[in-house]
Amino acid sequence: MDNKVLIEQHLKALQEGDIEQLLADYHEDVVFVFAGGAMEGKQALEGVFAEFVNNIIPPAKTQWEVSQIHAHKNVVYVTWQAESDTHCINHASDTFVLADGKITIQTSAGEIVPK
Repeated sequence: MDNKVLIEQHLKALQEGDIEQLLADYHEDVVFVFAGGAMEGKQALEGVFAEFVNNIIPPAKTQWEVSQIHAHKNVVYVTWQAESDTHCINHASDTFVLADGKITIQTSAGEIVPK
């Protein structure tokens, strides 16, 4: 599968709150780096995604806009924003590094503002 298409499907799973599919997109030893630090391993991400889709940007209550998706070989860069009833993410960006159809590294930046 094309890396850009894989990330487009990954974003769709996030927007739909499909944690099972989100986790399936990652390599077992994924490294996830964000302002709060770094996590290693797919299972470490499960709680983060659960919090995100259940309390910050629940699917039925969130408006999304993906601004850009740029792909070059095994790297995909995405900018997006989202607003739910309780939070606003005015600008966020994620960089994904993929290998063998799985996300191996992800960096994420964005300001989550409670309403």
